[in-house]
Amino acid sequence: MKRAMCVVFVLFKDGKFLVEKRPETDDTDPGKVMLPGGHRESGEGLEGTLKRECLEELSVEPTEYKLFCKQSYVARSEVQECHYYLVTKWKGRIKRGDVGKLTWLSFEQKHRIDVEVDRKALSYLKTTLE
Repeated sequence: MKRAMCVVFVLFKDGKFLVEKRPETDDTDPGKVMLPGGHRESGEGLEGTLKRECLEELSVEPTEYKLFCKQSYVARSEVQECHYYLVTKWKGRIKRGDVGKLTWLSFEQKHRIDVEVDRKALSYLKTTLE
């Protein structure tokens, strides 16, 4: 199975984080509710991927962020090495780019996320924020 390096971002504001429902036409995770993110491109660093993907998916530029964990995720067609970033400040107004529906959830609502590794990352993040 193909391997891919990915960045996942948790936009966090007022005790809530942003999730997306992937379009049914998505190649890797059709229809799933998950944290936004994307694949690293050739020659790109992780922070570069974070900034590019935030712009492509949400039309924002992260200004305060930190890597908080790494997880492996087996998607439909690949194994993804996911680097999770907490994003607490950004420039711009969130607008849906190449993602499906966007929703703000609290930690108590993380069960609504379809991807187990995202739920695990959020559980870990919650303990670091307390």
